[in-house]
Amino acid sequence: MIYYFLGEPVRASEYLKQGLAAYRRHSLADLSPTNEADLAVFCLSYTAIALWMLGYSEQAYLRSEKALSLARKLARPSLIASTLHIAFWVHRDWREVSVSHALVEALVRLCQEQEFPFWLAGGRTHQGWY
Repeated sequence: MIYYFLGEPVRASEYLKQGLAAYRRHSLADLSPTNEADLAVFCLSYTAIALWMLGYSEQAYLRSEKALSLARKLARPSLIASTLHIAFWVHRDWREVSVSHALVEALVRLCQEQEFPFWLAGGRTHQGWY
């Protein structure tokens, strides 16, 4: 993620790909119920953004969908919130207005329920897009 934020999507993509390759899936029972993070979801989400920046929009779309599906399966609210935020960007850039609208509304609703001010602010900002 550091290389993504430094504006180096090629290097970011390379390291995120390595992170996914090294990731070993644990059963949900093995994970602490308080552990909100998941390396695969983060790697998939940020790979989606890096791929989009590199012009690989279809691959970005697929990574984003996979990340959101996995986050929902893991049922960790803060993980779902961050993934909804990134999925919104990808769908917005695909000009999928109705999908983007549904994602940002789900993000705002979740953040209000869970009291996540950071992601709520992002969601409310995106509500002005459509």
